[in-house]
Parts: sequence; structure tokens; C-alpha cells
Amino acid sequence: MEQRRIILFLSLSFAVLLLNSMFMAPRREAAQRAKSELAEKDELKPGAIKPALDNPGEPAEDDGADEPEAADLPKAKSVPLQFSTLGSVDPEDPYRVLFTFTNQGGAVRRVELANPRYRDLQDRGGYLGHLELLADQKGGLLVQVVGAGTPAAKASIAVGDRLLSISGKGKSAQLETVEQLTTFLSRLKPKTAVKLEVARGDAPPISVPVTLARRPLEVIRPESENVLMRGLKLPPDFAEPPSFLLTLEKIGSAEHSTSEAELDGVDLLTTNWEVVSSDAKEIVFHRVLPRKKLEVWKRYRIAPIPLDQKSNANFPAYGLTLEIEFRNVSEQPRNIAYRLDGPNGLPIEGWWYARKFGRGWGAAGLRDIVGRYFGGDTAEQAPGKIAVGEGKDFEGGSMAFIGVDAQYFAAMLLPDKKSSDENWHEVVRPVSLSPPPKSRSNDGTFANVTCRLISKVNSLQPKGSLKHSYTLFTGPKRPELLAN
Repeated sequence: MEQRRIILFLSLSFAVLLLNSMFMAPRREAAQRAKSELAEKDELKPGAIKPALDNPGEPAEDDGADEPEAADLPKAKSVPLQFSTLGSVDPEDPYRVLFTFTNQGGAVRRVELANPRYRDLQDRGGYLGHLELLADQKGGLLVQVVGAGTPAAKASIAVGDRLLSISGKGKSAQLETVEQLTTFLSRLKPKTAVKLEVARGDAPPISVPVTLARRPLEVIRPESENVLMRGLKLPPDFAEPPSFLLTLEKIGSAEHSTSEAELDGVDLLTTNWEVVSSDAKEIVFHRVLPRKKLEVWKRYRIAPIPLDQKSNANFPAYGLTLEIEFRNVSEQPRNIAYRLDGPNGLPIEGWWYARKFGRGWGAAGLRDIVGRYFGGDTAEQAPGKIAVGEGKDFEGGSMAFIGVDAQYFAAMLLPDKKSSDENWHEVVRPVSLSPPPKSRSNDGTFANVTCRLISKVNSLQPKGSLKHSYTLFTGPKRPELLAN
């Protein structure tokens, strides 16, 4: 009897297994096909999120794909080109530098020194101030920015004014192009009194007296001015990006290629950022990346010189602070790495006779990349090698400083770390922004080089952020000053 029960139990069990294989296997195959088809469709949709079907209780892996735009994330604003300034070129003001910013990339366009000891050696004509003038449809030249301490500022020229004509020393010129004004000023000496015919709003034009000055030395300026200064012609599509551009190097598994193009869905280099605030001490740029569910900030801050340090020539006042921030507004963690470019467009004063020796007493260019890691020696790379693709990545642990070293001036980035053990960067490499030099020429000596800081991958939690701060030094290479 007992044996019959055992045989019956085994028979029924076998039957159940057989039926399960006959009816359930097709269902599993159908489910697997449905899963594959769903994944295929999602891959074809731009900005689709792949569902984590295998592990429904775990978040999908961050592969850098676009996500649907969040309802609470502001749209990326389309804003016009704008310019702003911090600091002053008036030696009596509590600043030693005038910074001009462009919202194209939220970057630095010019850096002018206030000390009357530092003046442009090539341009000895009359200086009005860099107003970023633009030919206007109503006639004249539209003023887009006015820096503190410039002759234009002292004459109460304002943003939005239109310069119609200029007269002085018995000559006059109608102003329809920027070149007309540049040519007129080049024929006048500093301290010359001129009159500008200015249209302000709908009011009748007024005559504004201005006393010209000597052009300050610029530690950073558009590279085209350095090329033209040497009597050369600008090549087609000449590149002169502003300094301290920021973009994303990696998002999840998506990473930068060797080209200069940005990652898909990222537009931080050439797009006009929103200026969310601007005053005498700080300017804040903001950019939204809706497809990546990221917000990006760049904050530049300048500190006035304390009254008791005004006469101290070595007080460290030749720079400002740059804070960058990435904020994750996604419901999923985001793994990102950023790319921050350094300064470019440094001066090549005395280019026709100047010779610069490297740290090892070897020949160097007029603008070298110089950097040091904590605990290491200072390393230097000449522009000639960088321009022909022979530059090498800087190697070390925690970066202490990196930047461009010119003949008498330097522009450097110093990471503001709580400890020298903090290592923010995956790699720091030299980059040439100039066209490749011609064979057997010395063009590489004058190449416009910069440094590129690529951060380590950082994991941003939902609603979390990453903040890094840098001190920017842009001034003369006086040992007593650099010691501070």
C-alpha cells in the first residue's frame, strides 16, 4: 500500500513538471521578447530612460542618457550677449585689476592692471576704455560695457549709449565702424582732450568731454590683438575663446572624445549664460541643462584692498575667486566629471627681441605652462612643443597650482582645498589654441597655450551638488608678491 502511494506521488510530480514546461516556457519566452522589444524602442527614443527590468528594486545605472525634463526645473533661457566688469583701473580705487566678463561661456574676456607702472608697450595711443562697441542700426557705435576707472567711466559714458562722432586736435570722425574709432584714437596721445557726440535714448545727442589715458597692460585679452600686433593676418575661423571656460567631460558612461565638441545635450562653452546677479563684488552666471537634469553656476568674486593695506604693493590683490557648482535635480544619482580650461591670451610684450629661459636654463617660449603638485617640483612645458602635439600630461597627486607663465606676468589657478591631500583632478594637460605652426618657423614660440583641468568622477546624489573653488592670480611676477 505504501509503495503504491510513493509511485502515485512520483507520477503526479512528473506530470506537473511536464505541464509546466509545456505551458510556462512559451510565457517566459514571450516575456523575454517583450522585454527586448521595450528596450529596443527606448533606445530609439531620444532622451529615453532604460527601465531596470532585471532589478526592479534598484535604480537604473547612470549611463549619461537624457531624461525627461523635470517640471520643477527651469527652462534654459535664451539670452543676448552681455558683458560685465569687476574691479577698476583707477589706482585710487581699492582694486589693482579690472576684469571684463562675457556671458558667452560665463568667462573672462580681459584683465587690465591698474598700476601706472604697467602699461601697454605697443599701443601708445589714446585709451578710452574697452567698451565692446557694436555698430548699431540707429547709427553710431553701441556701448556694451564700461569698466570702472576708465576715461569713459569718468566721463559718465554708460551702457546703451551710442557714440556718433569724435573730435580732437582739430580733427573729427563720424563713427560707423569700430575701426574708425580705433584709428582715430591711435593718432592721439594720452592726456589728450576729445569730445564725443553721444546719443542717449530718445534724447537729442549731447557733447561729452573725455580726457584720454595710456592703455593699461592686459594680462589676458583676445588673442587676435596679439596676432595683429605682430603684423600678421588672422587666419580663417581664428579661435580666441575667453578664459576659464567650463564644460562637462563625463556624464555616466558618456565621455568626451578627442574633439572639441561638447557632449550631446551639453551647451556650456559657446552658449550665452544667464547673468543672475552682478554687483561691485560678485558676478554670478547660471546655465540649465534640462536634458541632463543639471544646473550649473559660475561665481566670480573680488575683494577690495583693506584701507590699511592700500600702500602695500605686495598685498595679494591681483585676482579673484572662481566657484563652480553642479547641481543634480534628477531623482537618480549622476556621475559627472568637469573640464575647466585655464587662462589664455597672455601678453607677448617685446616679442621681436624678448628671450625667455626655462627653469632648467633651456630655451622656453614667451608663454609656458607651469604647474606643481603638492610634494613635487615645479614643472614647465614650452609652447613650441605643445603647439606641435608634443605636450605631456602633468603627473602627480594633488594639484597646488597650474597656469600660464609669460615674460613678466602670470595667470594661475590655485585650487582652494581644505587639505593638500585632496585630489580633485584626474589629469591636467597643456593645450594649444593656435593653428599648428608652419614647418621650420618659430610660430610655436608665440603659440597661445593654456591648461585643461579634468576632474575625477564625482557622484551627485539626487538634489545633491558639487562645489569647487579656485583662486585666480593675474599679475606681475614679483617674488615678494608671489610669496603671498
